[in-house]
Amino acid sequence: RQSSSMRRSALWTAALSAGAQAWMVTPRAPVRATAAASRGPACVMVDAFVLDRLREMRGVHDDLTAQLEDPSVQANVEAMLRVTRERAKLDGVVEALSAYEGCEQRLTEAKELFNEDDVELREMARAEIKEAEQEMEALDARMKVLLLPSDPNDERNVMFEIRAGTGGDEAAIWASDLLNLYERYAREQGWQTRLVSKSDSEAGGMRDATMEI
Repeated sequence: RQSSSMRRSALWTAALSAGAQAWMVTPRAPVRATAAASRGPACVMVDAFVLDRLREMRGVHDDLTAQLEDPSVQANVEAMLRVTRERAKLDGVVEALSAYEGCEQRLTEAKELFNEDDVELREMARAEIKEAEQEMEALDARMKVLLLPSDPNDERNVMFEIRAGTGGDEAAIWASDLLNLYERYAREQGWQTRLVSKSDSEAGGMRDATMEI
C-alpha cells in the first residue's frame, strides 16, 4: 500500500502534468463569501451588559422628563433645577444609545441588501456596512466611557493661574496668548469665565493672570 505522503505526491504530480492547463482555462463561479469577507473589519459589538445598563439609564432619563411636566415640580424652583440637572447628565447617554441603535438598524438593512443579485446594490450595501460598523465601533468606546462614575468635582469651579516664565518679553507675550486660548476654549465648551486678576507687562503681554472657570 502507498503511504499517505506518496499518494499526495502522486496527486500533485498528476495535477501539474495533466490538470494545470484545465485549471487555468476553466472559468470558476464567483464565491460570494469572498465578496462578503472583503467588506471590511468586523464590527465590535457592544456587550449586552453595557446595552442593558444604558437602556436603564435611558429609562431614568424618560422618568425625569416626565417629572419636568409635573405641575408640582414646576411650582418648586429647587426641585425643577434638581431634576433639570439630573436629566442633563443623562443626555449624552440617550444620544449615544439612540445613535448606536440607528446604526444597528442600518447594518441589518444593508446586510439584507447585500444578498441581492444586483452588483451595484451589493456595492452600495458593502459601503453602508463598512460605514455603519465604523460608527458602531466609535460609539462602543464612547458608551463605555459614559458608564464610568462621574467625579464629584466635575461641577465645581476651577481657579486657573498663568505666570510668565523666564524669557522676558517673549514669555509675557506667550502667557497672554495662552490666556486668550484658554478663554476661547472655555467659551466653545459653554463654560463661564471670570478674570480675577491680571498684571500686564510693558511689552504688551502679561506677567500673570488668575481666571475662574
